[in-house]
Amino acid sequence: MTVIRQYKLETTTKFSCFKSDKMFGAGDPFAKQRKVYLKDDNIPFDGVPFSIIGTKVFDCQHGPDRKKSFKARHSEEKVCWRRFLPQDTMKFGCHASIRLSEVIKYCNYKDDTERLRRDMSKKLKTDITSGQKPQVERRIYIQLPKEDEHKDRIPGEIGGILQPIDKRLVDKIGELVGEGVKTVDETKRHLRQFVKTELFPGQSPPASTNRRYYPTDVDIRNHMYQASVKKIMSKSDQENFEKKIENWCQENPQDSFYFRPCALSASSTASESMNNEETDQNCVRDDLLFAHQTAWKKQLMICYGNEITMLDATYKTMRYELPLLFLVVKTNVNYIVVGSFIIQRETTASIQEALGIFHDCLIPLLFTIENKGLF
Repeated sequence: MTVIRQYKLETTTKFSCFKSDKMFGAGDPFAKQRKVYLKDDNIPFDGVPFSIIGTKVFDCQHGPDRKKSFKARHSEEKVCWRRFLPQDTMKFGCHASIRLSEVIKYCNYKDDTERLRRDMSKKLKTDITSGQKPQVERRIYIQLPKEDEHKDRIPGEIGGILQPIDKRLVDKIGELVGEGVKTVDETKRHLRQFVKTELFPGQSPPASTNRRYYPTDVDIRNHMYQASVKKIMSKSDQENFEKKIENWCQENPQDSFYFRPCALSASSTASESMNNEETDQNCVRDDLLFAHQTAWKKQLMICYGNEITMLDATYKTMRYELPLLFLVVKTNVNYIVVGSFIIQRETTASIQEALGIFHDCLIPLLFTIENKGLF
């Protein structure tokens, strides 16, 4: 595949797999009877008989549309708004293709004269029919298209603008998203370093106009979104968060987690006939509550939180309008956060309930909070 990748880089072309045998590159050559050849248009002649055990064909990205009939059948079913595209397809009927032929060479049956070659071929067929497995050499022959076989292709650096992003860069974006990279600019910086140091070490990298290795901001943003969607475990954020907490508890069993999702209680079913305002006022709700404390923060709270503890709130730290509150104590070094919790509504009852989760290690003589009339 290195040869194909180098060819695509030099010619600024893109190929996709059109058809391939199921066990190409990994099948048993003697799983079934195969025809023995002495010559073939795609295999150079060297006097050694061979059998073709698999083929794989790659079409040019501007090649024939193999799904044209399928698209025509389902075009009427999908009715959705789309922006106007002056060119709605990149298929131009290009006949360029890459053909891979997997063959096995019977090196012990080689002969130079045509008559002896026929005799050796018969002997080979007899040996295979009798159940013998002759010694073979496995090869893959690659047939690359010539430059004039491409149709309607933009050559040179300009052609790189039409190239899709490389699969290795897509995997790298997924890895970066998993590590917590959030911005397009940071991702682009990592990708440029990845192309320079890992894809082309000690070589001159491709031109910056080659979109395959230097994708646009829109391409990076789209692949970052796709990578983030793959990593979520549920479409509901609360269910996804519950599963994340399960993973955190397994990774850090000594840490403390408490989570109660937001949900209507059973008594709300009798109020379904009311309007929204009456339902919000009369239905009993289980407000969202999340509290977290690591083991070392708990030790700090026990050591320094018995005299004075401070409560500080932050806002607009997430896409939901939920207050995030921190428990802070003064140590012999600095002020340190020793606990945190998220509540749905910033009321006295909600804060008291959250503080009750930390009751086993929080008994301060003095509690300092921001003056908002909560207590």
